[in-house]
Amino acid sequence: SRYEKVQLALEISKNCRARFESRRPYEWRLSFALWVAIGTVLLALMKPELKPFLSSDPTSLKNWLIAGGVVVFAAHLIHLCCWIAPRNKENQDESYAMEMVALNLAKDHDSAGRIHEVLSPAESTQIYKRDETGPQYTAIIVQLLITSLLLLSLIPIFYSVTQ
Repeated sequence: SRYEKVQLALEISKNCRARFESRRPYEWRLSFALWVAIGTVLLALMKPELKPFLSSDPTSLKNWLIAGGVVVFAAHLIHLCCWIAPRNKENQDESYAMEMVALNLAKDHDSAGRIHEVLSPAESTQIYKRDETGPQYTAIIVQLLITSLLLLSLIPIFYSVTQ
């Protein structure tokens, strides 16, 4: 029946939204782990016991830090932009498409009345709205900015330790 099709489309939409929401904590946990690793390197560089080791061959160490920083940033960028962002967009687009299918199926009076039985009042008002900018892009930009700032903070610390 039409009502069952509406319910199925809404269930698929909710599952897509749930996949998107379940990916968020993973995305942030990975970024936090990376930031902790960068912070650990920062703290290790500031230890006075390492000063003789660091100043013995600062050029070699500087090259390793630069190469490591570039690799870390590139890996984080690729992971967020080429893996996380497309999947987030795919889930949001599929969720929106299924909501539109449900609304189109519910055009007649009988199903239109029943669609509100399937959705709570708050959900039924949200179903018509779609954020085209995508909150996932804001989160990705914030994560990459934090990673960049942490990596850039290695530069003055390295120079202060090797002098």
